Amino acid sequence: MHDPDYAGDGAGCGGLNDSLDIRDRRRTAIRMKTTRSEIIRICSGEDLNPAIHRTAQVLREGGVILCPTDTLYGLGCLAGNPGAVKRVYTIKGKAETKPSLVLVDSVAMAGEMAVEIPALARRLMDLFWPGPLTLVLRAAPAVSELLTAGTGKIGVRLPADEFCRKVAQRCGSALVSTSANRSGIEPSDEIESL
Repeated sequence: MHDPDYAGDGAGCGGLNDSLDIRDRRRTAIRMKTTRSEIIRICSGEDLNPAIHRTAQVLREGGVILCPTDTLYGLGCLAGNPGAVKRVYTIKGKAETKPSLVLVDSVAMAGEMAVEIPALARRLMDLFWPGPLTLVLRAAPAVSELLTAGTGKIGVRLPADEFCRKVAQRCGSALVSTSANRSGIEPSDEIESL
């Protein structure tokens, strides 16, 4: 369902406005607002483009998403939007002293996040990407210290999940990804427990 009245100001409200939640591995998405929500159903074999387009629109407006990743459900936003990154940390209850990884759409996008990609990292990319391998690389100067927690390093993953990759590609930006559980609570791969 699409809410035609939603314009998406990206301002947020207590860290929860403008969120997109991909509800389960069957691909049901819902953007949660304090007053209304949007559900996007994506079935196997169907065209992902409308859902990718709408998700990218929400992210560009400063929104936060909840979606399945290769390992667990993740909270995410555009890596280059400091306000959205802070909302992800607020929603999760995550200390700003802890780094977050980013999801990229390609090795080239990974290269934009890092000062360099060492030969060993390239070999690991060739062997295990796309997939649930996160590589920790020296962060490019443009990468927010909020994402690196001041370490100067950034975790980068090229997910096997086609939806996540295509959203990053449509946005032209890496996506912040952190497990969707509240800090201090065991992570889950079941949407009902989040």
